[in-house]
Amino acid sequence: MVLFNQSPTLDTLMDTIKRNSVYLIRDKEHQKYFHRIIEAIRETDRRFFLDKPGFEYLDTALPIEHGQTISQPSTVVYMLLKHPIESGMTVLEIGSGSGWNAALLSYLVDPGQVYSFEVIPDLTHKAKNNVENLMKHSQQRHRYENIEFITGNIFSEDFDDMPFFDRIIITAGIEEDKLEILKEFAFNRLTENGKLICPQREGPMYFIKKKDNELIITKSKDLFRFVPLIL
Repeated sequence: MVLFNQSPTLDTLMDTIKRNSVYLIRDKEHQKYFHRIIEAIRETDRRFFLDKPGFEYLDTALPIEHGQTISQPSTVVYMLLKHPIESGMTVLEIGSGSGWNAALLSYLVDPGQVYSFEVIPDLTHKAKNNVENLMKHSQQRHRYENIEFITGNIFSEDFDDMPFFDRIIITAGIEEDKLEILKEFAFNRLTENGKLICPQREGPMYFIKKKDNELIITKSKDLFRFVPLIL
């Protein structure tokens, strides 16, 4: 008898994410946010953000152009649960990549606003096209209309016209010796009670909250590996 391997589906990806996230959703508050994130992932089909079919429903990071990656879905869920996204927020994403994470953020903040920065112009163009392709096939297309893709390095260029942000999500890893740059950026760009999440290049994630004009900085116990952040 010949056995054929069944390709992973969106449903199998959902099941894998739920298994990998059990330890994160023990309380009712996290369960509420988790259900919203799962809904966003189901609606924001990852297949529209990858050129080669067959791997889009694997719970793993995958390579895209210019040596970058589309993040592992379970890691994306982890980041979104640690700093939950509420409807109406203004969110900054640093590292557009494929555009998938920006689309998830847009779905979650609707009718808020997402600003997604990318230093590689070709990726900005591709991310925007990927979201537009998703919108052609989605009954929820209005939930992806609130993304502004911008090419540039928000750390080093003049973007003083940007608003303050309720959440800042950085999708590339910072070196530990660059923490002071990250702290200054968070202080200058976050709203009161705003939160920033940024992984180390290899190691834990930094969680930064701005409260009473001070920064509260903690680290995750979990360890990760990300492509390097360009500062």
